[in-house]
Amino acid sequence: MSLTVLPGSASSTYSAAEAGRVLGVSERRVRQLVDDGRLPAIRDDDGRLRLPQEAVHTERARRRRAEGTRTPHRRGPARTPPPPSGDPVDVEALVERIFAAALPRAIEAATATHRTVEAQLTDALAAERAARADAEARAAAAEAKAAQLEQAYAAPPPPETRQETPQRSWLRRGRR
Repeated sequence: MSLTVLPGSASSTYSAAEAGRVLGVSERRVRQLVDDGRLPAIRDDDGRLRLPQEAVHTERARRRRAEGTRTPHRRGPARTPPPPSGDPVDVEALVERIFAAALPRAIEAATATHRTVEAQLTDALAAERAARADAEARAAAAEAKAAQLEQAYAAPPPPETRQETPQRSWLRRGRR
């Protein structure tokens, strides 16, 4: 690689980034091409790489000629479909075979989630129903207990079966 320092103007040269845009490559690739000796370059007073415009355009033309001999990059299938072999294909039978194999699996996959969710909801509903029945039983027991207590407090007290002895004063309690 032969690099020389150019003290003058940069009007007839490109920077590495500009050369990359002209060539359609990255600035790093331009520096690799310079290091490999495929592109001449010089350094300016600030030490930046400058490439002669003529050399960049020559490399661009060379790349375009080389691309003409190669297959350009395309999206999609790289090959064309093979020519028909001459054997007739029963399309309807082929479609039926595909559906016969794929459709049950697709339906099974679609309904598996539905069945799982349905089972979970059924279990949750059963648990809620059991909790409701338990709560109703406890409420009925509490109501019965409340009615029993109301009845007990509303009824007059039973008459006393023992006779009360008159109370003696505290002085006479101990003597008898």
